Amino acid sequence: MYSRGSVCRNVSEAPFAATSIWNTPVGSEARFVNAHIFDTALGFAHPESFHNDHEFLIHTSTRDPYVSWYDQPSSNDAAPGAYRCAILNTSITSASLRMPHNFTTGSSPNNNGAAIIQPDRRTYIEMQPLYRCTAGGPIAAAYGGEAQPTPHLNDLYGDGTLGAHGGSGLSALGGQIRLRELNPASGPIAHALKLELLAHVYYSPLRRHITAAGIYGSFRWPAIGSDGYTFHPPARYPDLLYNGSIEAMVPGSLLAIPSTLAAARRASLTTEFGGGAVD
Repeated sequence: MYSRGSVCRNVSEAPFAATSIWNTPVGSEARFVNAHIFDTALGFAHPESFHNDHEFLIHTSTRDPYVSWYDQPSSNDAAPGAYRCAILNTSITSASLRMPHNFTTGSSPNNNGAAIIQPDRRTYIEMQPLYRCTAGGPIAAAYGGEAQPTPHLNDLYGDGTLGAHGGSGLSALGGQIRLRELNPASGPIAHALKLELLAHVYYSPLRRHITAAGIYGSFRWPAIGSDGYTFHPPARYPDLLYNGSIEAMVPGSLLAIPSTLAAARRASLTTEFGGGAVD
């Protein structure tokens, strides 16, 4: 555990430095731009059109067996069928990765970002998309791709910025909501939350930058890139390119409620599971 002010935190449950993007409050000089989320007058989506991305937080111990990690690029997501459970690439990226024997993901198509906390309870490995359809079997996940930094070895005491998210390069661990945080007795969630919006509807192509890999994208700090379909949609999904009209809305943008509106919004928000106010 370590201390932030007068409060001690268990770093495996509340990770990253106090100065991390996930633990830093909005500054008093922040400039707000209306994101128009759910503004149907601008053609934006109803809340019912959103879904959650699977993200796995896996704690390992020295009792867990070693498994092989096969480099299975996320571009394979364009293929149909049950390939996600098959090993398509024989390139082993790591022969010494521990994984709980009974952990499986199933084969449903999803981004499947994962953070695997190592037995030292300090270092963790991120990957995406992670598939493991058989208990005790190897894992298949991309080892870098698009904006992802390689390797994905990170520190729970670090800034928590970069990780396995394929377009933005941001952390798969940062911004997760833990089940215990929805308990009525847990108090306000004390970190920033991560949101993924429908890229074609919301994300703007107007903040054009070149990534470290020399590829054009539309993003802002702390993201280091955007999706491969930002400007050029894949053949299988011709409507997937970025098409948002608000320039400020791109991967890496910070969404917040101005303090002048926060009290009224807080009073009207509850969760079905927690039954209390959402903060």
